Amino acid sequence: LNSTELTAGRGLAAQYCFIYDYDYRGNIVSFDRPGGGRTIFMYDDANRLVAQQDAMMSIEGQWHLWAYDKFGREILMLEVSGWEQEALSDYINTQDISQIPNQRLLTATYYDTYPSFAMPYMEDCAIASIDTRTKGLITCCISAIEGREDFRTTTYYYDCKSNIV
Repeated sequence: LNSTELTAGRGLAAQYCFIYDYDYRGNIVSFDRPGGGRTIFMYDDANRLVAQQDAMMSIEGQWHLWAYDKFGREILMLEVSGWEQEALSDYINTQDISQIPNQRLLTATYYDTYPSFAMPYMEDCAIASIDTRTKGLITCCISAIEGREDFRTTTYYYDCKSNIV
C-alpha cells in the first residue's frame, strides 16, 4: 500500500477506517465511519457540544442542537432543518439557540424549581415525604415521542436528603 490509498475519504480508508478529526481544544469535530458517512460536531466557547449532524441528517439539512443554562446544565435539545453548517455555526455564535427557526423540541430539562404544569401532580402525590428544596436538582424532563406530536413528561420528586422518591 502507498500513502495515497489511505487518505481520508478515499479508497481503503473510506471503506475500512474510522477517521476522527479534532479541534485545537481536543474536541472531536467530525468522524467518518466505514459505510456510515460523516458525523459533524460543533462546540460553543464554553467547550460544550451545541450541534451534531450525522450523514442521514445531512441529506435534509437537519441538526440536533443543545442549549445550556448559565450553570452549564443542558436545558434543551432541539432538531432543526434547512441549515448549512456555516450558517448554523454563525447563528449559534451570535443568537439564542432556543429562538432558532424551524425547530422541533426533542427534550427540555427543568432544574431547581418545579414548572407550573408539574405542580398539580405534586398535590395528588400520596407520598408525604416530598421536599420542595430542589436547588441543583432536575425537577422535570419533557421528551418528544418519536413519530408523534405528543410529549412524555417525567417529574422528579425528592425526599429531605435529595433522594428520588
